[in-house]
Amino acid sequence: MSVSMLSYVGIDPGLHTGIAVLQRDSRKVVYLAQHAGQREAVVIKLFQGIKNLGSPVIVTIEQAVIRGSASAKKHGAIENRAYGEFIYGFLFAEGYTVSMVTPMRWKGNTPKVVVHNRLLAKFDTGSWIPPDEVLKLLRGTKSSYEDAMDALGLANYASSERGA
Repeated sequence: MSVSMLSYVGIDPGLHTGIAVLQRDSRKVVYLAQHAGQREAVVIKLFQGIKNLGSPVIVTIEQAVIRGSASAKKHGAIENRAYGEFIYGFLFAEGYTVSMVTPMRWKGNTPKVVVHNRLLAKFDTGSWIPPDEVLKLLRGTKSSYEDAMDALGLANYASSERGA
């Protein structure tokens, strides 16, 4: 009888939905991307991907902060929070272990560039993120992979919280 590897899925819902999958035992990034487009189509693709993992899955979704966030209006926090809760409900109804965490809980007050640098040092993301985008992330300049890196941070947080 084979034992399935536990997988951690991090989801950063937003205009570009960041998705990352880590396998607990190998600490390997098995998927890292972000998807734009119709949110319903992204959720269906996400669900199919999680279902295809064929292993126990723990999903952690970033919960957008609406109150007290300077960027709430600029980044559509209300819509992003509703989208995150929609993903949560969809996956929970399918029987997955799902939680939502605020940015303060998973990264604290640490600046995004520091979080991304730590993740890039810890995980091999080379097959998922082009070198020019890695440089942007390291420098803290605008990258089209920021949401994917946040999703990786969420998956790493969930893995750390559960003693991986």
